[in-house]
This record gives sequence, C-alpha cells and structure tokens, in this order.
Amino acid sequence: FVLICVAYLGAFVLHYGFPNPAARGPDPYAAMPGMLSASLAFVLVVKMLLLLVFQAYRGMWRYLDVADLMTLAKVSVLSGVILIVGLPFVVRGVIIPRSVLVIDFLLFTFLLIGSRVSFAALNDSFIRLQSRWEPRVLILGAGDLGELVLRSILRSHPAAYRPVGFLDPDPAMRNRTLH
Repeated sequence: FVLICVAYLGAFVLHYGFPNPAARGPDPYAAMPGMLSASLAFVLVVKMLLLLVFQAYRGMWRYLDVADLMTLAKVSVLSGVILIVGLPFVVRGVIIPRSVLVIDFLLFTFLLIGSRVSFAALNDSFIRLQSRWEPRVLILGAGDLGELVLRSILRSHPAAYRPVGFLDPDPAMRNRTLH
C-alpha cells in the first residue's frame, strides 16, 4: 500500500517538478489534488489486486530467486498496462498525463523489487556478520552440490561454520567466486 502511494505521488512530483512559489504563470500543482483523488483509488485497487492474484507475498522475504523477481515484474508490467489503458475510461473529466503513468511504472517496479532485494540483502548481511567468529571451513567441489552446501551453511541458525573457499580440481574454477 505504502509503496504504491509513494510511487504514484512520486510520479506526479517528478513529472511536474517540485513546487516553486516564486514561479510565474499557472500553478501545475493546483490540479494535482483533483487528479490524485480521482485516480488513486483505482491505482491502489489494480496494483493490490494483481499482487494478490500473482501471490507476490506468499514467498519468504529472506529468500529471493529469479522466479520471485519475475512475478514482481509481471505484476508491475501488467498493472502499468492496465492503468495506461483503463485509467482514461475510469476517471472521466480528469486528464492524467501518460508520462506520469510511465514514471509511476518505473518507480513502482524499483520500489517493489528493491524492497524484496533489501530484505534478502539484510538477512544475508546479518548471517555473514554472525559467522565471522565461527570455525573456518573449505568446501570440496564448486559445482551445484558445493553451492547447495554453501547456501546451507550460510543460512543455518546458529551458524556453525564460516566457509572461506572451495577446493575443486577443475582449473576452470580457479579465481572464481560463488556467493
């Protein structure tokens, strides 16, 4: 709810610029309360409904993968298309510039995905800080199984080991990083 409102209001502010009381001529902010009051409810309903339909909040926030990001991207793109096409039919008598809707799409996408990524990043950072004083361990094999072992060690609570590297006979794996 908050992200939707911040993105939509931010789109208007970025489109019209910040208020300047010393500016001459018509005030572009005079029409903004009418535009917001006429359209914000529809914007909230569309985006909240799509987040619900796509079950964007069912996943655990501390784990994030490409499928979660694709779900959030689908919600953002579909809501942007619905708003650009449907808003003129729903809100009669008020003209909302399409550039506001494009800016809203960009801000909403950034805020939505950024909020999920920030939770995963914070969780990862706290886990790495906790494991600083644990015994160090090398993992044998830098393939899929080694990555799974690494992820399991990093996410274990309380941390028992601190992974410091991989041992792998494949020369192609030299000087590579993983997580």
